[in-house]
Amino acid sequence: MRYRSSLVRAVVGAAISVAAIWLVLRSVDVGRAVDVLRTADRGWIGLMAGFILIDLAVRGLRWQRLVAPIGHVGYPAMLAYLLVGYLANNVLPARIGELVRSHYLGDREGLSRTTTLGTVVVERVVDFVVVVAIASAAIIVLSVRGVVASAVLVGIAVQDCSPPPSRSGSPPIGCLAPSGSPRPPSDGRGRATSRASCRAGWPSRAGHGRSSRRYC
Repeated sequence: MRYRSSLVRAVVGAAISVAAIWLVLRSVDVGRAVDVLRTADRGWIGLMAGFILIDLAVRGLRWQRLVAPIGHVGYPAMLAYLLVGYLANNVLPARIGELVRSHYLGDREGLSRTTTLGTVVVERVVDFVVVVAIASAAIIVLSVRGVVASAVLVGIAVQDCSPPPSRSGSPPIGCLAPSGSPRPPSDGRGRATSRASCRAGWPSRAGHGRSSRRYC
């Protein structure tokens, strides 16, 4: 029974792979691509291929380290799950491949699919921070202006508005309250804390509307 199940999985996996390759090649002018590669500098092509392989290897290692606290997964298997997700991203819309590789990893290794998806979210947050940092350096070095600079500034603002959760377990406080004014420090139950509020100059409820500085 187990052999039959493995055989069915192998056949289904091979069929999905063939279908995915066919879908990718259907949207590509293979003849034109071959002509471009034939006239391109092979040295640059080799350098590009080398960097792509290094990038995939590092990403596979990073994902393995992120998953390590919840379960041990070998590096070759982790790299295979990563490549399956990237293949699905090339075929499916809205980057559903991230869900595919999370489900595939959880199903094959017996791990929580929700937790593995959380590691993928962490990956994307790290990628976003790195891209914003590189773009910020490019703006400074190359003196870039216009839409690109504005987009980078928005990215920096998003990073600054996403502080880590507090030690008390309460959700993180955003940069702006819904009304557009900054939020006062909270004790986790919706009440402004007197000492934290007086440091920031917020009115405290403990003072019945009066300034909280007298309670410092």
